[in-house]
Amino acid sequence: MRDSHVGGPMLWPYGDPWPVCSEPHQLETGGYAPDEIRSARAVGTWPESRPWPRTGSSREGGPAPFVGLAQFFRRDVPGLAPGPDNADLVQLFRCPYTHMSHQEYRCHLRWRRAAETESAERFLMSPPEVPLLRWENELPQPCVLHPEEVDTYPWAEGDTLPAPLIDLIDAWDDAQAAEHGPEALNYPCDLSIPPGWRVGGYPS
Repeated sequence: MRDSHVGGPMLWPYGDPWPVCSEPHQLETGGYAPDEIRSARAVGTWPESRPWPRTGSSREGGPAPFVGLAQFFRRDVPGLAPGPDNADLVQLFRCPYTHMSHQEYRCHLRWRRAAETESAERFLMSPPEVPLLRWENELPQPCVLHPEEVDTYPWAEGDTLPAPLIDLIDAWDDAQAAEHGPEALNYPCDLSIPPGWRVGGYPS
């Protein structure tokens, strides 16, 4: 919990209220229990899907505890800007359920001062969890990070870049596809924004 990581335990002082999502949630028909996901991963199998409960606050849109996605210490991430009041630890959470007809996700950020947080007397070891997740891959696999700096460039649409430059990029993409087929390099997927997790840079 004292590392920058994806998934895994948050550096969370015992007694601090765990963040919850109180918005209405999209109704589901089935899902995966977090403990069964972990057990299946440990032996290299796939967890069994469970029917969604007919009752319960999550089914009815009541409060649902957020899932801890990642935390980043400034000391580990080059170029990470400080947060409010010069906070140097940011923790990212995501609601485990989808919202509205577009299946949107809700995220929550918590900024902290690392030194103050690390000096807490006790830490929360087992945060609250929902009984089921919609998909198996929505429970992050714990993974420590080894960040590297990568340049990103704006998405080539709308007013993100000058129109003549977007026209040149589109023409280059078309020429690559004509010469190399569907596996050709292209600006949005290969040159502007690298795949994978990142902190900062231009959004995709």
